[in-house]
Amino acid sequence: MTAFRLVNYNEYSLLVTFPGLSLQQANIQVALLEEFCSMNCQKWLFNQVPAYESLLLVCNSPKNVNRVKEVIYQFFQGESILLSHHETEEIIVPVCYDLSLGNDLEQMAAIHKTEIEKIVTCHFRVVYHTYMLGFLPGFAYMGEVDEQIATPRKPFPVATRAGAVGIAGRQTGIYPVDSPGGWNIVGYTPLKMFDLSKQSPTLLKPGKAVRFMPIDLETYNGLVGNGSN
Repeated sequence: MTAFRLVNYNEYSLLVTFPGLSLQQANIQVALLEEFCSMNCQKWLFNQVPAYESLLLVCNSPKNVNRVKEVIYQFFQGESILLSHHETEEIIVPVCYDLSLGNDLEQMAAIHKTEIEKIVTCHFRVVYHTYMLGFLPGFAYMGEVDEQIATPRKPFPVATRAGAVGIAGRQTGIYPVDSPGGWNIVGYTPLKMFDLSKQSPTLLKPGKAVRFMPIDLETYNGLVGNGSN
């Protein structure tokens, strides 16, 4: 059985963490437990808040806390079956790294004393794990970026366009809407990360694998003009 820690966060809530697991292993457990609780105790829950290595379960009444606890223990008793059926879907996200769109590649290359092409290659050659959503609707925190191009956040946030693909430390993410942002922008995707007209508004979800596919400026403009996604 996977090691886990279950504590009463307050009279309404339970917090589950996974000491001893790697970040990605813990995050997979978080996603599986959230799904299991959605299927088996949703009527007792007010909210579920998944993070990198923890899941906060907020009950709709203090009297339901013990009921949710029982469901959590059921999950860990049967986790080997769940894990054997857990498949990571790989989502391809096209990205244009062309400097004419406006990005931070030149500054990043100067920081790391390397070529722009090296920054781009290091970014798209990794298959990323989606850890959590936050900050903005549909903003997915993904990792880990190659250590060679891990770059601290900017000192101050700046205006950032929807579709901007950024790096902060060893995380990468995509801005779903125009917003102030402090991440270093490497390129832009024509895909919509958040679309309320769809049954499932967020394109990326925790637990999913993401691969960035480089595209040229002409292809990017064509996809944007066609209302991609």
